[in-house]
Amino acid sequence: MKDVLSPKDRKAIAAGLMDTYGAYLDGETFSVRVLGQSDSIAIKVTLDSHDHMSRHTFEISAASKSNGITLDQAFDLALDFLGFYLDRFFENNREDLLPLDYHAYDFGEYKVYARGDFTRPKLDDIADKILRNGEKVGEVPELDNLTKKL
Repeated sequence: MKDVLSPKDRKAIAAGLMDTYGAYLDGETFSVRVLGQSDSIAIKVTLDSHDHMSRHTFEISAASKSNGITLDQAFDLALDFLGFYLDRFFENNREDLLPLDYHAYDFGEYKVYARGDFTRPKLDDIADKILRNGEKVGEVPELDNLTKKL
C-alpha cells in the first residue's frame, strides 16, 4: 500500500479531528496517514500525548470491489466509520477499544475492517534502555519520575 494523500490533506483531516474531538483531549495530537492500493483504502490515525506517555492507534480499512463501490467511496466509508468509532471511544471514556487484529464490522450495507492499539512509548523506551544496558529497575531515575505521573 502507498500513501494516497498529500501532507496538506493529511493535516487537514487531523485538524478536523482536533476540531471535533479537541474537548476530549489533554495534551494530545492526532496524526493521519491514508494508504491505498487498487481496491482498498486504509486510514491510520494516531493519538499521541505530547509527553509520549500514551499512544492510541486506530486503523480502518475498506475495500471497494467487495463492497461494490469506488475507491473514493471506500475512502469516505472508512472515514465515516472512523468518526462513528471515535464518537463511541470518547463518549465511553476511551474504554471502547478496537481489537489488536483486524475485525470485520457491518456498517450500513457495507463491511469495514478495523483494529487498534494502545501503547506507552516512553515506558517502552525506558524498558529497552534497561534491557540494552543491563540496568536494574531501581537504577533508572526516569522510571521513578514517570511512575509518579501514572
